[in-house]
Amino acid sequence: MNPRSHTFKIAVALVLLLAGLLTACGATPPAKPEPRPEPEKVEVAVVPPPTPHTPATPTPPPAIIAPDDGCVNCHTNPEQLIATAKEEEVVESLNEGEG
Repeated sequence: MNPRSHTFKIAVALVLLLAGLLTACGATPPAKPEPRPEPEKVEVAVVPPPTPHTPATPTPPPAIIAPDDGCVNCHTNPEQLIATAKEEEVVESLNEGEG
């Protein structure tokens, strides 16, 4: 193979590659904007302002929720604490004693 033909093939390949890159990266003309469609004419209902004779409706105050005192009553009543108390069980360890 002749060294000149090898160099020529490389040069042709580089020129084709460069031409392809320039074509791919070329500027494109800007797209023309599409005209917007005309909106249809819509009739809007006109609400008359309130007359001075119509009373304003008052807003009711927010409801106040009473706190639940069930827990406080149960935990502060000594008689009920004694009646519902449960004795703790003594658990013996299995590792104690002779083995």
